[in-house]
Amino acid sequence: MTWEDSLWANCTDEMLISHAGAVVYACYSGCLEKDGKHAIGSMTTSITGRLGKILVAEGVLDDTPTVADVIPEIGDSAFATDTVREVMDMTTGVQSSEDYSDPHADIRVYSRAASPLPKPVRWYRLREATSKRASLLVPSVKSGI
Repeated sequence: MTWEDSLWANCTDEMLISHAGAVVYACYSGCLEKDGKHAIGSMTTSITGRLGKILVAEGVLDDTPTVADVIPEIGDSAFATDTVREVMDMTTGVQSSEDYSDPHADIRVYSRAASPLPKPVRWYRLREATSKRASLLVPSVKSGI
């Protein structure tokens, strides 16, 4: 399988590789164009998790409190008893349906409410709910620094 074939087979909608400050490879497919906007979905959790773990290693962030301790507005939702670490690791266990073919799936309800960018025909099974909660932690953590 070629590099380009693997990108298509894995539903990769954008790939950008830079080295020494210069773009050495760029690929845009599906609904994306070079100057378009891209909803990064679960990548939010990866970025937030990595930055959070750096703050933990530096002793700036405590990853043991629950999400409700850090964000009181979360109330008694499904995320209330999950720890900051569990959210960063995407191990909360919160269930949500991300079957894009089901008009009643959680992801479709979320998509109608949030009006995100259109998705390619084949799409990843994302952990959208966890991604969104992880992104809420950054301002809360930053304000406590």
